Amino acid sequence: LNKKSKDISIKEAEKKKRSSK
Repeated sequence: LNKKSKDISIKEAEKKKRSSK
């Protein structure tokens, strides 16, 4: 598991949450 990969996953999750709004 890469730290960058986790960062990207978190960023994508936030984007999805924002898009859901």
